[in-house]
Amino acid sequence: FVPPQGDAFASVVFTNMFVENHFLPDYRVDVGHIDTNVALFDVTYGLTDRMAVTVGIPLVVSRYQGAFPHQPTNPTGPDNSGWNSTFSDLRFNVRYNMRRGAVAITPYVGSLVPSHGYDHVAHAAPGKNLRELQFGVATAGLLDRFVPGMFVQGRYGFAVVEETVGIRPNYSSGDIEVGYFVTPAFRVLGMAAGRYGHGGIDLPIPSIARVVLP
Repeated sequence: FVPPQGDAFASVVFTNMFVENHFLPDYRVDVGHIDTNVALFDVTYGLTDRMAVTVGIPLVVSRYQGAFPHQPTNPTGPDNSGWNSTFSDLRFNVRYNMRRGAVAITPYVGSLVPSHGYDHVAHAAPGKNLRELQFGVATAGLLDRFVPGMFVQGRYGFAVVEETVGIRPNYSSGDIEVGYFVTPAFRVLGMAAGRYGHGGIDLPIPSIARVVLP
């Protein structure tokens, strides 16, 4: 769904992630712990009753605590065992609501551009420091016919990522949400999300494990 023409709203979304292990194909390795806190600020504006534009940027506060920093000789790098904060990648998104009613369908296209040249070779890096072109479609439907107040919505997206070291790490992402309006102002929901990489490096896992394990 998109806001009416001329309407604007702002939002802040906070997430916390704690990483205890690096997961390899058949086992896990503890090479230090990563704490990441992200506050995403964004503003959405309705250009028309069917088209909206969103601009956002995340503030990332993170730290790595362990014996295997990616830049062991850099005391001011993200892996210096202390908290580091910086803005990450500027997000821009345009979406068009092509179908309304009990079922809504809204394609979108957007971009992700690093806000500055931040340090990205680190466990506690704030991002990948790569530009992306993103496009996909979101859909939502009301389930009042079965359970009054229930709805379902989902999204699929594909990202074309800037090439680095001869590799273009494109990926697909998606999520689905099922919710219920207990009252018009209060809802409960359950959500699942995932990402699938379409490019990358096949690492020689056994040799890496011998290097990083004590």
